[in-house]
Amino acid sequence: MRGQTDLEELLADLRPERRPGAYVFVVAPDRRAVPAVDVLASVLEPEGLTLVASQEQADRAGLDYEFVAGWITLRVHSALAAVGLTAAVSGALAGAGISCNLLAGYHHDHLLVPLDRVEEALGVLDELRRRASDRRALPEGVTVRRAVAADADAMRGLARAAYARCVPRLGREPAPMGIDYQDVVARGDAWLAEHGGQLAGLLVLVPAADHLLIENVAVAPRLQGRGIGGHLLRLAEEQARARRLPEVRLYTNEAMTENLTYYQRHGYRETHRMTHDGYRRVFFSKAVGRGGGRPSA
Repeated sequence: MRGQTDLEELLADLRPERRPGAYVFVVAPDRRAVPAVDVLASVLEPEGLTLVASQEQADRAGLDYEFVAGWITLRVHSALAAVGLTAAVSGALAGAGISCNLLAGYHHDHLLVPLDRVEEALGVLDELRRRASDRRALPEGVTVRRAVAADADAMRGLARAAYARCVPRLGREPAPMGIDYQDVVARGDAWLAEHGGQLAGLLVLVPAADHLLIENVAVAPRLQGRGIGGHLLRLAEEQARARRLPEVRLYTNEAMTENLTYYQRHGYRETHRMTHDGYRRVFFSKAVGRGGGRPSA
């Protein structure tokens, strides 16, 4: 199963877990003469071979060390290519004045923090997880449902309002402003977010044999920045998993530079650029089902 790359998903699913015991860093100047300890991690440097071992075994072997640490494993299933997790975790701990030595394993990330501050570090990480979970939750007062035929006019109005900012950059109306939303609804894969009885966002999906395409995702201008768009993206990913499709794809116009950053922040990677239907588009993909990456432990 492919590891997660969406930073908000990673933070919301950190699941920090303390590994019992105390741990130290020791150095073997001669890498051919490894001390008689169980090596839990190692780094080969010009100065020698750095080893991580239990404090008990290091003491038994008579090895010198300076730093005694507690070991925290982040049980989240993170991808090796994930961006921002290390910075978010180390930044949160640094804000609490807690030093952190990070080891990136194939399955998980591991933190070595001062032994006397392990519980405090776990509290900091749990707060980081809680805040991310709150951000992932559907905003208060917002509900999501499938679109019906009677919604077509409201969907068209929302699309025209949401994409109006694109017109000056493109020199023409983007495609979502002019499509037939009665036809979109009839296809049966349109979803709506509502707030206060009014349309707040829309999501249009097109399934294919090996992926789910997000044909359109838009949020009413007055409600942008409240997490509705992120929730609709996660809905698309949930739909892909439910249909056993391993990948979600989408595209945007390359002139909308803020969209490029937004999708990357939500774990999408750029795959290619091309002129499509007369528009210069940037295509993105996100793996959500079976595939490569870090396997689950």
